[in-house]
Amino acid sequence: MTDFTAREREILFYLLTKSEPVQIQEIAEALETSERTIQRERDRLGQTVAPFQLELVYVRGRGLQLNGDEGQKRELREALLLSHRQLPSAEDRQVELAYRLLQEQGMIKLQALAHAMYIAPSTISQDLERIDEWFCQYALELKRKKGLGAEVIGEEINKRRLLVSLIFTQWDVLVLLPVPARSCRSTAASASDSAAGVD
Repeated sequence: MTDFTAREREILFYLLTKSEPVQIQEIAEALETSERTIQRERDRLGQTVAPFQLELVYVRGRGLQLNGDEGQKRELREALLLSHRQLPSAEDRQVELAYRLLQEQGMIKLQALAHAMYIAPSTISQDLERIDEWFCQYALELKRKKGLGAEVIGEEINKRRLLVSLIFTQWDVLVLLPVPARSCRSTAASASDSAAGVD
């Protein structure tokens, strides 16, 4: 079994969620560390992912990116999970799902989400039910269409607020006060009415 440091796990998990290069500043802010720390880890990370036939590259002006086959990335993710004494909980997985949804523009297929997160589509469907309340807390609607996928509907400022909350938790459990379903829907409706100028 491959051994990873805690910092290596954090950085690699973060990079595995991205399909495009990521600025070092963004990684540092998301993981609540310094850019110098990320820079210091670069060479060692490159050596760490090499046995998985992956390459950590720096794209000038754009940032760090993990290059390689999706199957190899899946193997790396599994190794990261197995190397951790405590596997990510369902709530940790749901935080990642919400984070991904907020970064998408428009509808995203559940199959694509399942593939990116290396879990079953049925698990994605169950998690969508559970995180719906989180979006309601920010006057957002998690809209699902059978056969098409899911998307987040609402004001951009509210999307950013929830996204910041997710990043701030550093992939930990997102804690939100429970709100009755009726109140939640009313909140979203009020926000939509305000945006539309309805009295």
